[in-house]
Amino acid sequence: MADLIWPDRGSEAGNGFFSEAVTSRSDAAADTTATLADNAGCRVVVQPNNRVLKYGCRVNIGEAHALKFGRELQMPVPVVHETRSLREGGIEICMDFIPGQPLEDIWPTMSAEQKTSIALQLRQIVTTMRSRYRPSNLALELAEADQRWIATPPAIRTSISRSLRTDHRVVFTHGDLNPRNIIVENGTIKALLDWEFAGWYPEYWEYVKFFERGTSCKDWKSFADTVFADPYYDELVTFQALIRWQMP
Repeated sequence: MADLIWPDRGSEAGNGFFSEAVTSRSDAAADTTATLADNAGCRVVVQPNNRVLKYGCRVNIGEAHALKFGRELQMPVPVVHETRSLREGGIEICMDFIPGQPLEDIWPTMSAEQKTSIALQLRQIVTTMRSRYRPSNLALELAEADQRWIATPPAIRTSISRSLRTDHRVVFTHGDLNPRNIIVENGTIKALLDWEFAGWYPEYWEYVKFFERGTSCKDWKSFADTVFADPYYDELVTFQALIRWQMP
């Protein structure tokens, strides 16, 4: 599958969004008061000025671009103030801290009506994202074939390839609509976080990835018909088959 990437944003250098300055992980962590996440290649900390630093070798400029574009669409995402390159590789993103609770933490205590309300709010966010089509200056980069796909039996590869349409619209996509990435306060979605997988993808991508992402909220995926106005059942079956044969 083609990897759809962001158009060149080089003109943003020097306008307060992207800085060519290079910092280190230790500098990025200075004067922090709390660590929100610390995974391999990605750390998220809150500073005393109520801003968040997300940095590491797995953090890339595409996430900052996605957040900025989300703000342009008036979506509930943090404001990005600055990005910096890291000596160790990757970047540092400085953004606002959004108060509230991760949906994954409170979902088990919510009533059916409250869950439906959250799903309907997320539906509006998804609809807003899908209203934007791929920019004409977007670069299209073909990814190298995965060795696991190459090792898949030819008959399976042929069956999957024949079931994939090539006429889907390409729309703005988050790619990880997981309860842990949704911040809620008083029954309202305050922020959609973790845009590291965001970009411009075929219109079915958000839907099929919704079922792939793991969560402790056991009934989360049963709200798919509420979150998505347009289901993609055929593409979901194809993608599930693809996942099966992509497993090591």
